[in-house]
Amino acid sequence: MRLENTLANLVLNKKVYLDVDDIYVMDKYYRVVAVVYIRYNVTHLLNVNKRLIDNSYADISDYYNEFNPYTWKLYEYYPEWIENQQTTTITTTRTITTTATFPYTVTMTTTSLTITTTTIVTVTHTQTIITTIPFTTTVTQP
Repeated sequence: MRLENTLANLVLNKKVYLDVDDIYVMDKYYRVVAVVYIRYNVTHLLNVNKRLIDNSYADISDYYNEFNPYTWKLYEYYPEWIENQQTTTITTTRTITTTATFPYTVTMTTTSLTITTTTIVTVTHTQTIITTIPFTTTVTQP
């Protein structure tokens, strides 16, 4: 079975739980770094990342973040009654600022009567791009 089919069978039309990385949140390609879980039964969640690794659909490339895939368990204890407790949704934003500098050379020629003057000027153009990404976190109140 292909990876896409396996993922669809695991998560399509199901409630998905994300444990988002607390260190970076996103990688350099702006993808969310997270462990994905789905409800397995009334007491446990299934770690989708671990399932994909165990069935050879994914390999471990362990980049620096809060997660250690070598210690993951396939099932995590998370009883349904915890879900039914009062929750609070907090929306935060992460701002990413990228600055790029582009040097270029301009040649200016000025002719005044019979005198021609050539001036070479190096100009640096700096462009800043600011991206704001909203994130929603749900916190369970005891």
